[in-house]
Order: sequence, then structure tokens, then C-alpha cells
Amino acid sequence: NVQELPPLAITPTLPSGEIRGETRIPLMITAPRGARAAHLSWELPANVQVTRVQNADAGGLLFWSQNGRTLLLDLGFRKVPRTGTRIALISVKPTKAATLNAAKLTVEARGADGTLVGVPKTTPTPTDTAPPTTTPGSTTPGTTAPGTTMTPDTTATPAVPDTTTPTDPAGTPSTNPADPAADPSAPPMNPPDPTPPPPDGTGGTP
Repeated sequence: NVQELPPLAITPTLPSGEIRGETRIPLMITAPRGARAAHLSWELPANVQVTRVQNADAGGLLFWSQNGRTLLLDLGFRKVPRTGTRIALISVKPTKAATLNAAKLTVEARGADGTLVGVPKTTPTPTDTAPPTTTPGSTTPGTTAPGTTMTPDTTATPAVPDTTTPTDPAGTPSTNPADPAADPSAPPMNPPDPTPPPPDGTGGTP
């Protein structure tokens, strides 16, 4: 059976109860993969002071400092350590009884090329599909690009002329018998008024 490697971890082996005097804490590494360097940050109780840090690798590098309650530790390995081995020994001394806790210890390990190792893989979060963008030269549905010709739509139904009410063209005599204008012998409906004679009694048309 092939199983996935556990995550890289550097953990302190803590005593089961309170510490009252100077105590040495082994620092163990698990699943180192290609780790050649490690950086640790460990927040200790307020009344605990680090007195010494020893490197388990005879030719490795070690730098440490305590800033307030936080222990900062940098380790460099000549070769990749074996899993389950001790890489350092931390000596601490409390001013009064204290309980150590590894919950506030963070680790960052790197390979020989400086890249992070042992970082758990994360599943990418699906993102919403972005709306399509319009690039130069493309057109949006319903629009026409400059320089192109619209093709006329030949599927439209042609209009049918309405023949129910024909209109006579101007000047065409009506053939409707009820229309007085259809009978040439009929008198005009509204005869023109006679032109009155001028005041002097001359001229004019009766």
C-alpha cells in the first residue's frame, strides 16, 4: 500500500506537567522531505526564559534570540535530516512553575534552492466565469461593425394593398348614381352668387 507522506513538522517534546527548574526540550523533525533549513517562532509563557539552544547537527548552522515571550530559531542542515531525529535542544528556565504549550509554535522549512518544502497543497477555489470581453474588431450581437453592409431581410411578408375603399384620383368623374356630379344635366348644388354692380351703375356682370 502506498500512502501519502505526513506533513513536515518540527515539534518540541514537552514534559507532561509543570516545569519548576531549568529544563531541556528536544526539538524533533518529522517528514523532512528536502528540508535544508528551518525557521521557528515559538511563543512561551511570560515567566519562561530561554537559556541555551544546542544544535544536534555538528556542522549545521544555528541562530536564536528571544524577543519578549517569543523564541526565534533558525537552523541550517548539512544534509536532509532523517525523520524522527532530534535537530536541536532548547534549555528553558521558569521564574515560577509554568506549563509549556506547543500550540503557538510555527515552522517554515526550505530546500537547498530556497523554495518552501512541506507546504500542504490547497485546492483552488472555483471562481465565477467572467463575462466575455469585446476585443477590437469584434462586434456585439445586434450591432454592425464599421465598414460592413447590412444584408436586407428577405423573409418579411410584403404589405398587401387595401382594396376595400378605393380612392378616385383627382379630376376623375364619379360613377356613383347618388353623386350629383355624375349627372351633367343636373343643376349645380351651390350656384355662384352674381357679382353686384358697381356703385356708379356701369360695368359689371349681371
